[in-house]
Amino acid sequence: MASRSAAADLLATHANLYFDYLEQTSARDQNDAQDIYWYLVNKHKPVYNVAPVKPSGRSGSIDVVEE
Repeated sequence: MASRSAAADLLATHANLYFDYLEQTSARDQNDAQDIYWYLVNKHKPVYNVAPVKPSGRSGSIDVVEE
């Protein structure tokens, strides 16, 4: 885990840098995790996410609970 000063340095250089993380997931495999990643990227549209992100194609919907 990066120190607070390292995170502060990143944010000073890149003010619109976005961090997200999962505290808990019920993902059963890599495809489930890929669908969660796809959901978060599409929701927040992070500027530095240069690689295209695609859903696994096997789920019809994704339920995300944010607290």
